Amino acid sequence: MAYQYQGLNESEKEIRLIRLADGCSVEDCETIQCVLEPCPLNTSQPLPFVAISYCWGVSTERRMIDVGGMKLNIPASAEEVLRFALRVEGGSSHIWIDAICIDQSNLSERNHQVALMGMLYSKAARVLVWLGNAFAGIEQALQSVHSIIRQCQKVTNNGEFLEETLWGGISAQKYYLYSDDGLPSDCDWLALEELFSSRWFKRMWPIQEVCLAQEASCYYGEHTIRFQDIALAARWMYHRKYWEASGKRYTGVDCAAEVRDTMDAPMGLFALLQMCVYFDATDPRDKIYGLLGLIPASSPGAPIGKYAIVPDYSKSLKDVYTAAARVVVAEGSLTVLGRAIWYRPAEVPPRYPDDLVIGDFPSWVPRLDWHWNAAQGSPAAIIATSEAGASGGMLPPVSDETLDSDILRVCGILISEVSSVGPIFTPALIAKDEDLAAAVRASASLISRLRAPKPSGDTVDRLLKTLCAGNESFQSTKEGDASLREAVDQMASTKGDSKTQATNAGDDDHSVEHSQSLTSVITEYSVNRCIIVATDGTAGLGPPGVRPGDAIVIICGAIVPYILRRQDTMWTSIGDAYVEGAMEVRMRFCIRDSKAAVANTHRANMLLDSSKRI
Repeated sequence: MAYQYQGLNESEKEIRLIRLADGCSVEDCETIQCVLEPCPLNTSQPLPFVAISYCWGVSTERRMIDVGGMKLNIPASAEEVLRFALRVEGGSSHIWIDAICIDQSNLSERNHQVALMGMLYSKAARVLVWLGNAFAGIEQALQSVHSIIRQCQKVTNNGEFLEETLWGGISAQKYYLYSDDGLPSDCDWLALEELFSSRWFKRMWPIQEVCLAQEASCYYGEHTIRFQDIALAARWMYHRKYWEASGKRYTGVDCAAEVRDTMDAPMGLFALLQMCVYFDATDPRDKIYGLLGLIPASSPGAPIGKYAIVPDYSKSLKDVYTAAARVVVAEGSLTVLGRAIWYRPAEVPPRYPDDLVIGDFPSWVPRLDWHWNAAQGSPAAIIATSEAGASGGMLPPVSDETLDSDILRVCGILISEVSSVGPIFTPALIAKDEDLAAAVRASASLISRLRAPKPSGDTVDRLLKTLCAGNESFQSTKEGDASLREAVDQMASTKGDSKTQATNAGDDDHSVEHSQSLTSVITEYSVNRCIIVATDGTAGLGPPGVRPGDAIVIICGAIVPYILRRQDTMWTSIGDAYVEGAMEVRMRFCIRDSKAAVANTHRANMLLDSSKRI
C-alpha cells in the first residue's frame, strides 16, 4: 500500500521528521524502514533534529522506502543521503529531508513549508551537508584547505585584521581587495578542483541552509569538514587570486566565497540578490524564495513587512521577480533599475518546470534567472563619484498610488535629452583593432563638437574619462594615464587611413601595449555601452538601445542618472548611464514632486508627469 501523507498544522508551524522504525538497523535493511512524525517549530524547544542540505541531482532514478509499513517512492539521491545520515547520526535521531518530509505533490503544503525554511534551518541542532561520495584525492584536498586557513590566520593575526584585509571602501562603495602574495605551495590544485566541483556549491537553497545553521558539517563520504572552514578558505583563495596558481577559475570556490560574505551580518534583499546570477535553481522562483529566510525582520519583504513575499508556486516568474524588485526599492535602493537592462535570460534557457509561466517583464525588473553572456551584458555597473551619488543620498519615495503591480512610481528631474549616439562597443567590435579604432574616432568626433566643460578639458581627456565611466583609477598614475591618453589620441586621430595608422603605430615600441591598455579599459567599463552627447553639451556613456530624444533623468534615490523613453503616458527605463557633471548631487537642482511611473513594457513603461516637470 502506498503511503499517504497526513496534513500538517499550519498554525503550529509543523514540519515532519523522519526516524528509523523501532528495532530496525539501517545497515541490516535493504529497504529503509522508518516513521514520519509531526513536529511544531513555534515552541521554544522543538524536538532536536538534523536538517539535510544536498542536491537532488538530475537522475530520474527512484527508490522505495517503508514508512509505517507503507511504501513511499522517493528520488534515489534522497534515499542515499537519508541512509548515510541515519548511519552517521544514529538510528534514534530525527532527520529532516525535503524530498521525504514534504508532500511534493501538494502545492499548498509546498508553499507553506518553503515559507518555514528559514526557521527550520535555524532551529535544527545541526545541518548535515552532503557533497557527494569520497574521491581519490579527498584527503589531499582537505589538507590543502587547512593549509590555506593557516596562511590566512597567520597573515590576519588569527582573523583580527581579516575584514580590512579582504575589503576596501565602506557600505555601498565596498570592493574586493586582492593580493599577489600567492597561496601555500603545498596546495593540491587537482584535488581542490575536485572538492569544489560538487553541484551543491552552486545551488541556491544551500545559501540560507548553511548561513542559518547553528552548526554545518560537510561530508564527502565519511570525510568531514566544517562549512565555515571551506567558506573561509574559498574567500582567502579569491583574495589571493587562486586562478593564477591553479590556471583556471573554480565555480565552487567563487560561490563558497560569496556565501561566506553573506554569513557575517543580516542584509537586505537587494544585497542578497547580487548572488542570484552565480547560483542555480531548478525552479527560478527559488532564486527569491531561497533567500527569504536571510532577510532581516526590518525589510519590507519580511513576513511582517508591507510588501511581504510569501512563497507561492502558482505565481508567474514575472510576478515573483517584480515583487522582489519592489521590496528592493522599498528598502532604499534603485540600483535594481540598472540591473534590469543587463540581467537577461540565457540564450538557451535551462529546462524549467512545465507549469511555470514566465510573463511579460516590466522594464524596471531584472531577470534574476540571468546567465552571463558577454555579447549582451556588462561586467561593471556605473559607479557614482561619491557615496551620496547623483541624487544626494535621498531615499526613493515609495508610492502606492497605482494598483498595477507592474508600475513603479518614483520622483525625479529631467536634466537633459540625448542628441547623438555613438557606436556600441560590442565584444565583437572591441576584438577587431580597425573596428575599435573607427568606433573611438566616431566617439571622439561626437565629443569634439561639444563646448568645453568647466574645468575645461580637450576631446581626448573627455573621451577617456567617459570611456572609463568617470572612474579615476586609470587616470591616477602617471604611467597609466600617459599610456591610455596616448592610445586614445592615436585611435582618435583622423589623419590618414587605418593602414597608415597601423604603420605609424608599428614605429612605437609601446603601441601594442597602449592598445591593449585601452582595450582593457573599454572591455571593463564600456563593453556593450556607447558614447552619448546631450542637448546641454555634456557627454556620457549610455546603455544599448539608447537613441536621440531619450531623456536623461536623475531619479530620487538613484546613485547614477538613467535614460528613459516616453511611451504615451509612461516611460520605459532604458538603463543606467554615466553623464558628465551629473554623477553627484548638484545643489542648484530643486527637486520637486515630479513623478515617474514604470510599468510593463508591452503597455508603456515610465513617465515623468509632464505637468510637473522641471
